[in-house]
Amino acid sequence: MGYNYSEGNSQQSNSEIAEFSGNAYSLGAYGGATWFLSRRLAFEANLLSPDFSYSKLKNDQVISGSNSNNTSTNFSLNTAGAINGLGFKIYFLF
Repeated sequence: MGYNYSEGNSQQSNSEIAEFSGNAYSLGAYGGATWFLSRRLAFEANLLSPDFSYSKLKNDQVISGSNSNNTSTNFSLNTAGAINGLGFKIYFLF
């Protein structure tokens, strides 16, 4: 799980000022199965790993007395699992 907040401003000249702020959220869950063949040998398979992310950025800009506002929103849902991201691990325990 994660959260990111950013804000800032810049002034390139007396007639150009820009300010921005943004929030970003992310959440992921990872699951799998481990098979112990003996006390010292195990196989692990990553079966499911969905990720979710959401971000919103607001940008205000003033250029030569003209005001410009922009807001962008992004949403992403990613699922990697048995079909397109199957992963295996082998453990040798001593």
